[in-house]
Amino acid sequence: MKTFALPLLIVSVALPFLLDSSVAQQKGLPKKKELISPLVPSPSTQERDSILRQSGSAREILAEIEGIIQRGEGEGLSRYLSPHVYISLKGSEWGFYSSNQATYVLWKFFSTYKPISFSFSTYGEVESNRFATGRGYFSSKGVRESLQIYVSLALREGRWVLVEFNAY
Repeated sequence: MKTFALPLLIVSVALPFLLDSSVAQQKGLPKKKELISPLVPSPSTQERDSILRQSGSAREILAEIEGIIQRGEGEGLSRYLSPHVYISLKGSEWGFYSSNQATYVLWKFFSTYKPISFSFSTYGEVESNRFATGRGYFSSKGVRESLQIYVSLALREGRWVLVEFNAY
């Protein structure tokens, strides 16, 4: 009898987590509830929509980031960095970095890849994120290279911050 108690306990505890809401509905079970933190009040739909409509401010920040990239001032991005930034650089660094680490990594990147020309060509948005991508020419050790750069902004505490920077 004891040999069946542990597997039965595991199944009874894990089963609710394993059931997809569609399976739960088919079997007549209630849908899974979303967990909401009692400490952080979620914004009303109107507040959220009002903040997200501020795409002009996100567009302005993307324009400033474009200028920083054109000038090759990696440390200039520091004022826009999120506390945790994902960076992926051609033939070099990749991963999540603190804003201080990211500042250094981007400074190092732009000291190796000097911009000749760069501009964003595509802008977009996905939920509460804004992004831009563009191609530019950079000089690295006397060789001209074409790089595609992608940046993504996210809304954190009412402010647009850089959460992702890719150069490939």
